[in-house]
Amino acid sequence: MRALVALVILVACSAPSGAADPSRSPIVFWEIDRPQVRDASGFGRLPPERQAKRILTIASYELATGLPTAPPTLNVYVAGAYPESDKDRVAVFGEPGWTFVPSLSLLQYFAPERPLGLAGGVRSDADALARVDSVLRPRGLLPGDTEYMRVVRLPTGWRASFARRIDGRLDYANKGLAVGMDTNAQVRSILVRRRPLLEQSAYPTRTAQEAWTLVRNGRWLTFDLEDGAPTTPAQVDRFVARSVDIVYVEGEVLSPRDIVRPYFVFRDANDQTVYVSAIAGDLP
Repeated sequence: MRALVALVILVACSAPSGAADPSRSPIVFWEIDRPQVRDASGFGRLPPERQAKRILTIASYELATGLPTAPPTLNVYVAGAYPESDKDRVAVFGEPGWTFVPSLSLLQYFAPERPLGLAGGVRSDADALARVDSVLRPRGLLPGDTEYMRVVRLPTGWRASFARRIDGRLDYANKGLAVGMDTNAQVRSILVRRRPLLEQSAYPTRTAQEAWTLVRNGRWLTFDLEDGAPTTPAQVDRFVARSVDIVYVEGEVLSPRDIVRPYFVFRDANDQTVYVSAIAGDLP
């Protein structure tokens, strides 16, 4: 395992509000990815996707947007895990409530008696996002490749979600970065999985038109991801694709070395999403 980035303790244990000490330097919790570059198509024929799927049935299809132009090749990655010796790396936060499972690259904060951040003063989604930022950023949990996705107002407070980018493209993950806030706008829970990327290899791509043809023929996948799609089973009479993007999909940890590949994601007005691999010849 690559050498870990030096960590600096940020939060004083005595801070009763869970607020970060602004006089301390921010920490870097996650390793910086430095994947080994392999030859083209270096992983051979990609294995079938085995990730958990949402239950979705579609009767008919319509394309209501333009199609993106895929580059000739896109990188496929192997995602790994942290060594078991890193289980205590949460000590860098200097506060209770944090747990880290190295084999799952899964970090969690849950301490109902000790919410993080200041209380009150949040009137909008933008305010809620700023409050989340004030908690995550000084704790090293918003690396430069992390992008805000959405804030949802709930009866119990707010829920904010984020995604990292791989090669500049959104990485929709199962247990991506999700933050729960109470009605006082204090952070009650944080859950994030960020697996280290160990290897990469460039693969030839299929066109977006070929991907859409596969969609119309029912050759698509759904995933249980932080992609904004509804999580309950659904029947769609007519799926009208209003946006098409190329993203990465990083699902549950199935083995110590899992393939992370790019997909075309087709999205309708209700945020239902279907996926087709962006790699040529890679079928569900």
